[in-house]
Amino acid sequence: MEDTENKDLSEIDEKAESGDPGAQYALAFRTLNEGDSRKSREKAFDLALKSANQGLREAQSLVGSLYFRGVGVRQDFPEAVRWYLSAALQGDRESSFNLGLMYHSGLGVLKNRKMALEWLEKSLSRGKSKGFLNLLTVFENDQGVEISLPEARKRLLSDAGDGDPVAQHDLGVMCLLGQGGPEDPTEAEFWFRKAADQGHRDSELNLLHLALRKKTEARPEKTE
Repeated sequence: MEDTENKDLSEIDEKAESGDPGAQYALAFRTLNEGDSRKSREKAFDLALKSANQGLREAQSLVGSLYFRGVGVRQDFPEAVRWYLSAALQGDRESSFNLGLMYHSGLGVLKNRKMALEWLEKSLSRGKSKGFLNLLTVFENDQGVEISLPEARKRLLSDAGDGDPVAQHDLGVMCLLGQGGPEDPTEAEFWFRKAADQGHRDSELNLLHLALRKKTEARPEKTE
């Protein structure tokens, strides 16, 4: 069993070296998961970027998240927006969701409630969960479209509690960013773990980001 796993890992390494975007993405994710040094995080970013530049939407979403968190690269919200947009235009649901929140908050872009609504609605149409269908509470008034994120967070909490992994992930994102309520990394970690236990890949990545942040805050970075 161990020999088979080692063979599979070796094949991924070889494919990544030869430029296969899927293997580069898989190796980037594995490197992030296994290494906690600055060098390993930079290697993971480089691999993800190579894959993203070949058009793999999962890698584009990952690069956006790495820029957003400042993992393996200097934090850069405009670059996060650019890569989330590339992935979202290929139908990536989580990137569409992240874009919506960034437009709502003005992170990396000018605040634009209509663009926020547009991307959140796109992510809604790409989602399958009942929880996400309750994400948006929209009010039409003389000032245009208003998005009630506190109400969205409240409704997601209900559906996340019912075990919906997409709602759990989205609630975790809102808790982590302080959207619709207080910023709460501990609560975010709780919901990401619930979703990850059901196989939600983006929640696994967010747990990894939180773990890396804790290690960075707890001790000086390694250079090797």
